[in-house]
Parts: sequence; structure tokens; C-alpha cells
Amino acid sequence: GALGKATRAGRGISLEFPPSVLTEDAERVAHAFSDIRAAGFGVAMSGYGSREMTMPDMVAATPDEVFMDSGMTSLLSDSLRSAAAVAVVRYAAGLGSKVIAEGAGDDTALRALSSSEAYGFIPAESYSGIEVLRAGMLSVTGFTDAMREETV
Repeated sequence: GALGKATRAGRGISLEFPPSVLTEDAERVAHAFSDIRAAGFGVAMSGYGSREMTMPDMVAATPDEVFMDSGMTSLLSDSLRSAAAVAVVRYAAGLGSKVIAEGAGDDTALRALSSSEAYGFIPAESYSGIEVLRAGMLSVTGFTDAMREETV
């Protein structure tokens, strides 16, 4: 099915869906998400900020958590385009979604995330800086044997 995976974000379990589920009947998807929440789970969407998920899709889906696409996250390292990525984070936060940025790859990206309303980040595989521990927000470092959260 369309279900990607279950993740732990915040205090509960969220079911993560790819943006492709939003191409189905919007009313049916909204009803399904409502049923998922009624069962005690959260709704997470991957691919936020990608071409696959438009802003109207975001409003229609109203996910509890979104995983910001690594391509959008990479803009945080670009001094000329960082403000656009921060605006995308704030847009989702304004709708009530927790934003987890995938692929934060350097200190510049972490500084931009910490000044935005991002909930957390998943570091790029190439990034092993100590700033991960100093960022002051949730760092989900992987879904390997056990999910590990580091908070400051």
C-alpha cells in the first residue's frame, strides 16, 4: 500500500505516507487520516518541499509531522536561498506540522534550522560535526537497530 513506515516523533507513533497518496481522492484521504488519528496515531508525510507535494496538498493533508525533502534542506546551506527554505519550514509550522529536515549537511544548515521553527533534523551521512549535539533541537540520527534521539 501507500504506507511508508512507522516512525516515532514527539510522544507517539506516526504513520508516514509518501506524497503520492495525495493524488487520490482528497476527501477519502482526509477521512483516512482522521481515522488514523482517532486510533491514536499521528500522520507524517515524507517529501515536504519536493515537487511531489504542493502547498495545497500540505493544507489538505494537515499532517502532524513532515519530513522536509533533502533537496529543500540543502538550500539551507546556500546563503542566497536559505531564506526560502526557512519560509517553507515556517509555512508548515504555521499549519501546525512539526518539520523534520532530512539531510542537514553542515553548520550553516543547522544554524538556519535552529533559527526557524523546525522541530528537528536528520543529519546527512557525510555530516558528523559536534554541532549536531549543540543545535538545541531534536536530532533523529537514524532508524537502524533502535531509533536514537539526542536533545540538548
